[in-house]
Amino acid sequence: MHPLIIITLMGVCIGSVYGLLGLGLSLIFIGVRNTMNVAHGHIALLAAYTSFFVAQMLRVDPLSSLIIVGPFIFFFGFLIQYGAFNRLIHREPPGRIPLILGVSLIIENTLLILFGPDPKSLGAYAQYATLYLEALNLPTGYLISFIISLALMLLTYILMTRTYIGIAIRATSEDHLCVQIFGVNYKKIFATTFALGSLLSGVGGILLGTLFSFDPSFGSSYLNTAFSVLVIG
Repeated sequence: MHPLIIITLMGVCIGSVYGLLGLGLSLIFIGVRNTMNVAHGHIALLAAYTSFFVAQMLRVDPLSSLIIVGPFIFFFGFLIQYGAFNRLIHREPPGRIPLILGVSLIIENTLLILFGPDPKSLGAYAQYATLYLEALNLPTGYLISFIISLALMLLTYILMTRTYIGIAIRATSEDHLCVQIFGVNYKKIFATTFALGSLLSGVGGILLGTLFSFDPSFGSSYLNTAFSVLVIG
């Protein structure tokens, strides 16, 4: 197959993962009163490092580590929104950024202390990462990342349009005070929305970690990419 076609396919696969990061950021921005989660990239990085730790300790595939890392990132996002960010929910969006920025700095420096500045990679623990599809001459890791990203996007769409929690998230994003009339706890809905966005970001971070190396400074890079997807998309 022509190298240009291979490069294009790889770009599409990587783009789907970046789209997953952007989807998580968009979900938080729209669902939590226009909150710009500047810690989004660092949460993705936290998931990648947590997956690296689990894979290293248990000798499991990074995708298998999602059984542990997924719930961890979800509850991490839920707790910081419910316990900290909700206290500033009635402020204008710029007034919430310093606290969120503080969380991102805490994550970055904690990872730096625990894992050091040297780049890490999940590719060594992903047994499929070095396999190639002979028909396409494409690394299997790219195709798997593409499939997982699309599947999560579809599941997010179904969640937001066909379930109670999705309807509650959409209603709360429109008027978080009015939904209280119907017995909806908007603070928990905001926390759940932030947790879902963090989970999407975390999975995206793990998938990127199987394709490329990363270090504690990559949080800003992930955020910039997710923000670009949010603006362009």
